[in-house]
Amino acid sequence: MVAGAYGDAMGLRIGALVVDSHDPGRLARFWAEALGWVISRDEDPEWVVEPAEGSREDCVVADLLFIKVPEPKAGKNRLHFDLRPEHQSAEVARLEGLGATRVDVGQGDEQAWVVMADPEGNEFCVQDAHSPQVRAEWLRRYGAYEPVFPGHAKPGDRVAAQPGRSPFQRQRRSVQSSVFDGLRVDDLCS
Repeated sequence: MVAGAYGDAMGLRIGALVVDSHDPGRLARFWAEALGWVISRDEDPEWVVEPAEGSREDCVVADLLFIKVPEPKAGKNRLHFDLRPEHQSAEVARLEGLGATRVDVGQGDEQAWVVMADPEGNEFCVQDAHSPQVRAEWLRRYGAYEPVFPGHAKPGDRVAAQPGRSPFQRQRRSVQSSVFDGLRVDDLCS
């Protein structure tokens, strides 16, 4: 196989998950605060939210690109985020404080997850915490993460060039949310 530009066999990466929105700035601010990420582009019609530079998620997790569209959201999402916090009830309350609401999409009352919607009605789930054994394994893997190709910035490194950055990851601006490490996009399968 021929190695791609990112040092792997495929040479293909998901650069961003694109979310149509009526008010992209409002959603970008919500998701930046919810995930502890940064807003790297803040001009209509496109706002970009991405992991903080130098974090383990930087250049690994796809950016969120909010695009202004004229039509309202219609129906249930075909794709949604599953978030895995350390403390589900505390995170649900915090997300409600940011503007999220609990929603019923037919999940029933016996589920371990809580279905919520962001300020424009895009559904997402807040999972229950991992068991202590699974959490310990997740932390071991997370703590042991090392980039797989030379020249990639490690957490805390300051470098001029960032190999592997997606085209959606633009020059950082001064707009930044507070970092909250308790809520992460789930890195381990449920």
